[in-house]
Amino acid sequence: MIKYLWTFGLYFISVLGMSSSAQNVGDTSEKLPLKISENGRYLTDQKGIPFLIVADVAWQLPRKLDPADVALYLDTRKKQVFNTILIQALPATPSSTSKQNPFSKDGNLAKPNSNYFDHLEKIVIAAKERELNIGIDAVPPGWYQFLQQQGAAACQIYASYLSKRLSKYDNVFWLIPSNEVVNPKITAALADGLKLPNVPSKLIASLSTQLKASLVRPAQDSTTDMDFFIPDSTVSISAYLKHMESQKNLYLHAKKPFVISNVELTKDVKDQSLLFRNQIYKGVLNFSAGFCHSSTIKNFNPSWKQNINKDGSEYVKHFVKTIGKLPWEFMRPNPNINLIAASPKDTEISTTFMNNNALVLIYSSTSASFSLNTASLGFSDYSIIWYSPRTGKRWAQNNIPTQSNYEISPPESQIGWDWVILIGGKK
Repeated sequence: MIKYLWTFGLYFISVLGMSSSAQNVGDTSEKLPLKISENGRYLTDQKGIPFLIVADVAWQLPRKLDPADVALYLDTRKKQVFNTILIQALPATPSSTSKQNPFSKDGNLAKPNSNYFDHLEKIVIAAKERELNIGIDAVPPGWYQFLQQQGAAACQIYASYLSKRLSKYDNVFWLIPSNEVVNPKITAALADGLKLPNVPSKLIASLSTQLKASLVRPAQDSTTDMDFFIPDSTVSISAYLKHMESQKNLYLHAKKPFVISNVELTKDVKDQSLLFRNQIYKGVLNFSAGFCHSSTIKNFNPSWKQNINKDGSEYVKHFVKTIGKLPWEFMRPNPNINLIAASPKDTEISTTFMNNNALVLIYSSTSASFSLNTASLGFSDYSIIWYSPRTGKRWAQNNIPTQSNYEISPPESQIGWDWVILIGGKK
């Protein structure tokens, strides 16, 4: 625990990239499989180092891409500092076209077609070679009705086949549907099939498409280990705002680690970059165990190669460079501290605090000035670093007084510019 009791000055040396970080956000060699932290709130590698999930949704990669394009996609995302890829084990629906059918001609879930799963296994191997985790959604939403028809026994046989075939790879973890969308008996059968006694154990996540506190798995639910919230369709601005409001207090209900995906907005929203950054930072500020990036890439339409470098992924490296060098696993919202003394109307400001309040992370969605109540933190000798999530550029601001209403302003100001602000103090 000593490394988490550094003085403010050492925190900022780390933030500025002048020392190595204890946080694990990229390299996965010799550290897998991932596991749940002792306090049950985030993931760690096998050495116990906190692991911040930085995932990309690539649902239809197995069905749409040949080996050469799989390599291109994985290499690109690795370069963009993603450490996790999410794919679907099956085509989007039972009727979706594929070079190989995943099951026998009669569509029996209990009779997997090994030729189909050869390709899936090669994708897992390719991800492992690039030190990427791969989360495999065992059953996409388009198959849920099919599951009900086939029954729990067939579901367990299919899941057992997947586990025997792929659980030997330490970069694999599983996603299965939540109890809210399929019969709990089906969910239990899938989980039981994936947890074979003589097969290496892997994390199992519950997958939900709606962000509701009621969907967070209670601690005593041993079916799954964590929760992923990944919307499955584009939304309007009003639905986006509802999504953002829902995640504010999710940390109060969560008993297991959770990861939140951004929502994709309808095409009438021309510039979605600010809204994307708003989601990626606020997710972690609200105690998420990482972030899940979702874009049109997940369906691998013909334009995916042109879009893969401009779908929000260009901001992920700045996110990792900042958040990954902070003790994010010990930071959480604290409604009992009134740090923001005053802010302009409609300015969205989110805060999260180190457990001893020596370090504060703020995200502001605008370039408006606002006032801080630094006296509320109980420290002195405050300094601030302004960080641009658009460009990665930093500005330092020292000698911040301890007072109840101190106005701060971004070093540069433009409409549509957002800011990450790090505040530190020492006794």
